[in-house]
Amino acid sequence: MFEYFIDIQCPIQRKKSPQEFMRTAKIRRYAEVFESKRAELAAVGESIDEQVIVLAFPVKTGWFRSSNEVKAKDLFKIRNELEKSAGPICEKCPINIAGCTLGCCAAITYPISDAGEQWLMDHFNPPDGEKGYLPYHIRDSKVTGAYVDTRRPGPRGEEPYLYASPKAIYKRVSADGPEYSSSQILEFLSGCQPKILTATLYGLCIDFNVVNLEPSDKAMLFLHTAAEHTGIEVSAEDTQKITELRMRLAKKLDLVNPPQADDEDSVNDLKGFLASCWLAYLCGMPLRVDI
Repeated sequence: MFEYFIDIQCPIQRKKSPQEFMRTAKIRRYAEVFESKRAELAAVGESIDEQVIVLAFPVKTGWFRSSNEVKAKDLFKIRNELEKSAGPICEKCPINIAGCTLGCCAAITYPISDAGEQWLMDHFNPPDGEKGYLPYHIRDSKVTGAYVDTRRPGPRGEEPYLYASPKAIYKRVSADGPEYSSSQILEFLSGCQPKILTATLYGLCIDFNVVNLEPSDKAMLFLHTAAEHTGIEVSAEDTQKITELRMRLAKKLDLVNPPQADDEDSVNDLKGFLASCWLAYLCGMPLRVDI
């Protein structure tokens, strides 16, 4: 599971480390999953409350995990207490993209489906072609996608498989440029841990055409982002203009491809992730990631 949240340092986030905050959000997601099973069993006169559930949590980046066993009824109790303490704060939060308690924290669930990978590549259209953010950094960092390919079904694949398709998808972003593979893009994203910073957030949103931007707004954001990235000093007046622009765009949130209830799961996960990248960028906050 590729978990992430916008590090806005609200009263709830300030009480916990990033790892503890994601752990709390995962408990809430576990409870939501088992709540639906609880309703199904209740319909036939059975109960899930005494069932022991194993919760797996990252203890550090990589494949190491810690586990806790908890009864379903205790899981629901933790979730209910969380709703009471955090719910009112999250309800008013401007970055609660999921519209629920701890809605700033979400996940891309593995394995990523064929449809999800195809959607990602269909929308990978850097407006500057080879000069786009991702093409440049994939080349500069020599990202090959080899690691992702080892997590696909096939003779060289290692379980658990993280990607449903046995093969990567290839695409050119300019007529005479090299091909880029979905494995390279997915490997680049997984290498952004533990947090994705402003310039990368902006680059991802532009390369995947996440939002509708006026040319003048895009130019202003690009120049300011480039200045932040390179350490160039920006005047107080220009900084104020950018802050006002970001606030206006955050309220508008004009997504090109907003998440839809009837989207395939991996497609919706990827849409939600890119939407969160845009909100984090507008907030000037990093997107914290754990895989």
